Amino acid sequence: GDAASEVTVSTTEPTRDGYTFQGWNTTAGGSGTDYSGGDSYTLPNSGTDTLYAQWEFNDVSVTLTGDPGSEATVPTTVPTRDGYTFKNWNTAVDGSGTNYSGGDTYTLPNSGTVTLYAQWEINTVTLAYDPLGGAGEPADQTGDAGSDVTVSSTEPTRNGYTFVKWNTIADGSGMDCVGGDIATLPSSGTLTLYAQWTPVTTTGAATPTPVPVLPALLLLLTSVLLAALGIRRLV
Repeated sequence: GDAASEVTVSTTEPTRDGYTFQGWNTTAGGSGTDYSGGDSYTLPNSGTDTLYAQWEFNDVSVTLTGDPGSEATVPTTVPTRDGYTFKNWNTAVDGSGTNYSGGDTYTLPNSGTVTLYAQWEINTVTLAYDPLGGAGEPADQTGDAGSDVTVSSTEPTRNGYTFVKWNTIADGSGMDCVGGDIATLPSSGTLTLYAQWTPVTTTGAATPTPVPVLPALLLLLTSVLLAALGIRRLV
């Protein structure tokens, strides 16, 4: 649409295995402004605005079955969740019950079924800075997987070069960012920002043209000799 015009947020909802769609947000980590399908959105004066899908994780659980009073074995299959590490199973969704690990034995009640719920620990992820030949880069930053962190305003230095910006790929073909920008951490591992440099152009005084010393010396000696003999050199 036109700059600063009003558009309607699409009512089409995306899908993701194991999650329930919760709406849209102006930041990937959900710390911005929420929008739902059908809401009005004011376009920026230039460039592109992006709305990010927000998700609620569906609890993972297992149901233990068998004869009343019999012993059941907790499954050893480890569930997965993007951005999290599985800890154990628990008899309560919020982890306030009894913990069980895969392979443990559970004595079934005399009636009904037993449900165990997966418990998770969010991954700690790192934002690192690679000066690519420079020095004085910012210290690493850490945060929860999928969270937003602010790019450091500290700029590295490098002899003969001027720092321009950071990029998610060393050759500069990734996403650019500068100090104060928001970076969304990945679900695991490390997000590295690489310094981008431009050579410093120096303009100095022109190098003086050297005067040939030997020919000038010979000319001077010749003039002195001729003068001593009383002969004037013809010019």
